[in-house]
Amino acid sequence: MKLLFFMLLAFLFSCNSKQNNNIRGNLCLDSIGGSLLKVDTISLKKSDTIKLKVIVLPAYDLISNRGISPNIQENLENELLKSDEIKLIKFPLKQFMHLPYHNIYDKKFCKPITDNIDCHIIIMSKLDLVNKTGKMHQDCWDLEIRVFNTKTGVQFYSQFKADSLSSSGIIEALGTSIGLLVKEIEKSNNFSHN
Repeated sequence: MKLLFFMLLAFLFSCNSKQNNNIRGNLCLDSIGGSLLKVDTISLKKSDTIKLKVIVLPAYDLISNRGISPNIQENLENELLKSDEIKLIKFPLKQFMHLPYHNIYDKKFCKPITDNIDCHIIIMSKLDLVNKTGKMHQDCWDLEIRVFNTKTGVQFYSQFKADSLSSSGIIEALGTSIGLLVKEIEKSNNFSHN
């Protein structure tokens, strides 16, 4: 009986000493009853960390139906696609066909979205026309971005802000500041629920 016990211990130590980064099952000795238990352990490589799933809503824009506003949603999505830290969910238009998703700029209106899609982060933006010239490339806009973490319930304003920029200026500013937004998204996972 002692020989069997020592063979089992040797087997357990050899199983636990293997250093692989895959899912593996281990046999452990129950300290109370001395019986064998199967315990599944998971060890992940650093590169296997879970990426936050992000969706970008169309911008809150009082004149959006006129077709002269910059497409902030598309530009944000294009910039976020370049990031390796997050997983962008391309806006599922067919899935949201009968849901209110236009002109949302507060988490209290996001419930229909979170009920229909599994995401960690909702990015909302707000455009205000500050200088109307009649020519889209010369009009100037203010842009603000809000981030809502659906898992923690925390919503906050991004530090990114565009004041009185043309459409091309906004696109350029988004391109240079997307790293800041990604860092804010990652940090939002550490916030506590208020």
